[in-house]
Amino acid sequence: MEKQNYVIINSVSFSYGKKEIIKNVSLSLKQGEVWGLVGPNGAGKTTLLKIISGLYCPGSGYVIINGLNMSKDTNSAYKKLGIQIEDTAAYEHLTGYDNLKILFNMYDEKECENSALELLSLVGLKDVAYEKFKTYSLGMKKRLGIAMALINKPSILIL
Repeated sequence: MEKQNYVIINSVSFSYGKKEIIKNVSLSLKQGEVWGLVGPNGAGKTTLLKIISGLYCPGSGYVIINGLNMSKDTNSAYKKLGIQIEDTAAYEHLTGYDNLKILFNMYDEKECENSALELLSLVGLKDVAYEKFKTYSLGMKKRLGIAMALINKPSILIL
């Protein structure tokens, strides 16, 4: 059985003002593949991830996520994505558990408590689940961000 294309990027370009950041990028990612973007600062890596994630609209070209055009079917495509780009956005005064609980309440309250603890365990934070986010090390904050990105059981994870 041939693996399905989960992400298709076709002729994507993007500019900040007159400065072209991404020019005519095309690639496809299949189920089960892991990709990394490598390049110098300012090469457009984060910009491309933000385009794939629907946070930026490409100047030209398009992105398909699980058969959905990111520009036209953004809300449906988002449901397939787990995203953690750059810094972890969390409430500093709340615990890691409470930050996850807030996000879980957006999806399914009944699964919240057990699933939040399962995710914290998965990313190695179960022992600090009830410590405030502001006390977490940078690595712990990144791991909480990964747990947050996994809440909706995405078929595509963008880190």
